[in-house]
Amino acid sequence: EGCNDEYHIYCLDPPLPAVPQGDWFCDKCKPQFTTDEAKDGLELEVAALPPNFTSRFGEIVWAAGGVGFGWWPACIYDPRLTVGSARQLARKNLGKKHLVYFFECQDAPFSVLQNSKLCDWEQGLVDDFHIGKAARSAGKARTLQFEHALQAAMVEHGKPVEIRLEWNHQDHE
Repeated sequence: EGCNDEYHIYCLDPPLPAVPQGDWFCDKCKPQFTTDEAKDGLELEVAALPPNFTSRFGEIVWAAGGVGFGWWPACIYDPRLTVGSARQLARKNLGKKHLVYFFECQDAPFSVLQNSKLCDWEQGLVDDFHIGKAARSAGKARTLQFEHALQAAMVEHGKPVEIRLEWNHQDHE
């Protein structure tokens, strides 16, 4: 429960496109109802990181995915957008390794990798990573998974960095 103030979605700054699902708090009540994630200090820890580390958040890359995966389409993920085990993993490695989201890997979508296990998107295309040699050698299912991952990464790469993976930004401010 927050205050009893009432708001029109179109009068807010910025206006909301629709009535929010679930709980919504006005700006003056929001600080009282923050999540445990917002209280864990990660925001401050990330703010203390050097810009050469944080500037990579949202970058679409090729990531070393291991046996049967090879170089896989991925995104260097902003740890502030995470919850649960991915958030714990990110905090444990913050500043040393990047939290990486592997496209279309439902079983284990997140990992932490050093820069040496990441390759610039364009360089990976030059090096033919988009062919997916390791995925193809692992079979038809892995090849299809790789093709879907590649397609998703290409869509995200075409977006401005601030709205990449926007499906996961909706509750983060």
